[in-house]
Amino acid sequence: LRSKHTFGELALLYNVNRTATVTCDQAGTLWRMDGTCFRLCMHKLSDKHLLRAMRFLKMDPTFSTMKEDERKLLAGACSVQMFRRGAEILRAGEVSPCMFIVIEGSVQVFDKCGNSDVKKPGTILGGAALMYSKQQAFGAKAVDAVTCLA
Repeated sequence: LRSKHTFGELALLYNVNRTATVTCDQAGTLWRMDGTCFRLCMHKLSDKHLLRAMRFLKMDPTFSTMKEDERKLLAGACSVQMFRRGAEILRAGEVSPCMFIVIEGSVQVFDKCGNSDVKKPGTILGGAALMYSKQQAFGAKAVDAVTCLA
């Protein structure tokens, strides 16, 4: 583990004993958080992501025609994932367990023939492959910092 890495969060989340031991090989600073505080932080973060997803779905033309309860159901089923510039979002030829809805940033999509295009917020990536359990027909990389609903 390195700086900014965490451990023990599953034990805190599910209120069970940790099953691993972590030992330091050099001096450092360690932050400690109890289970109650951790679960409160996770709850607040979850609420924040839900509100962010709801705002996007309400404003985006593709999803704005949905009923409020349908948008809330979709937003609740999604997680927010962030990708750094240059990060791979989808790999051509792989079967992905999820699809992505771009909510911030630009994504370059490209096929095996070298054709490419830049996609903006509102674009759904990997939806058809997920629906039909097929391999991704294209790859996707973050052009800049990208936030997606997954």
